[in-house]
Amino acid sequence: MKCPNCHIENPENQKYCGDCGTLLIDTIINDKIFENKIESIIQKQLKDKQVVEIEITENIASKIANWAKLFAYFIGIPFAIIIFILGFLGYNSYSSFTKLIEDNEKKIRPQIELAKVRVDSLNMEAVALKINLEKYKELNKQVSDLTKTVNIIAEKFNIKGVSENKKKQIESSLNSFQDYIKNLGYNPIGKEVNVSIESMSSMGTAFYYDGNSNTMHIDSAYADDYDLFFREYMHRVLYANIDQNNLPSPNEERWYFSIESGLANYYACSHNNNPIFAHTSAKKGNDFKIDFSKKTIFHKPKDMQDAMYSVANSWSGAFWKIRQNVGQKLTDKLLFTTWKSLSIDLWMKDNPMDFVNLLIITDKKLNEGKNVNTIKEIFSDFGLK
Repeated sequence: MKCPNCHIENPENQKYCGDCGTLLIDTIINDKIFENKIESIIQKQLKDKQVVEIEITENIASKIANWAKLFAYFIGIPFAIIIFILGFLGYNSYSSFTKLIEDNEKKIRPQIELAKVRVDSLNMEAVALKINLEKYKELNKQVSDLTKTVNIIAEKFNIKGVSENKKKQIESSLNSFQDYIKNLGYNPIGKEVNVSIESMSSMGTAFYYDGNSNTMHIDSAYADDYDLFFREYMHRVLYANIDQNNLPSPNEERWYFSIESGLANYYACSHNNNPIFAHTSAKKGNDFKIDFSKKTIFHKPKDMQDAMYSVANSWSGAFWKIRQNVGQKLTDKLLFTTWKSLSIDLWMKDNPMDFVNLLIITDKKLNEGKNVNTIKEIFSDFGLK
């Protein structure tokens, strides 16, 4: 045994070092004790580690168990309610419940298939209705076109008082004039127009139109002058869209009667492209011939006779002047459209400048107002401001 102090070898079981006298047995004991203590500590640490692992495992297991109980609580209660309801309704097992679903599905399936067939049928009916609707629209358009055609054809002239040959001549001229007016926007009413040619020497007039009987009266002495026929037919055209029962008394408001008469003169001349009205009968020395290319200054109508002739001639002259400046087609359309837009209220006001202003408004709509200044200057030149 080696001495821990002097490192001299000593016999075994010797308590003291033979050289220096140092106690030898305590070292042995101390070494043993130290080893035993180390081993004890290691074992304790291992034991503590196992304990901690076990405790952690137990805690985890406990948490999982608590969560499972909570989950089962919230899921189990509704499920239990469902089971209770099914049991209350007489379904004691899951299979009986699924059988009920299958049975009902079998009952409903034919109804669903029937509904699908019905939907398909309705879709086909909808397509058929759409096709029929398009056919109806086309048929309605054809009927409308046919009605217009019938109305146009139906507005014939029943001419009396002349030979058959003369009747054909007058009818041909009136049909030509009617086509001219239709191009301006006139839709014939469809009633037959009576034309009575008779001696009127005792009546104080050679031509007039009776709206009540829809009859044009022409003196037989002037049956060759188609301007007179055109003028009287224009009275029918111009009054076609106006309720004459609501017109003012001609003894009070006369300006618009003069405008209507002036338009009747103008269209007869414009159709013939001749500013001289009744030029044919003028050869027989009549006193109603007038040249509208010559200016006639406006004046306020004194009476109905003055309005229908003298003042009407001023209107006709102004209209012809516009025609000379802007052309026949534009002037004819402008005047006719303006007249069609005329209201009874405007007529009742009996202010001639209202018609001039309406003419200007119409030009703005039809021609972008290109002729406004020309219209104003012409009427101003004719004394209407």
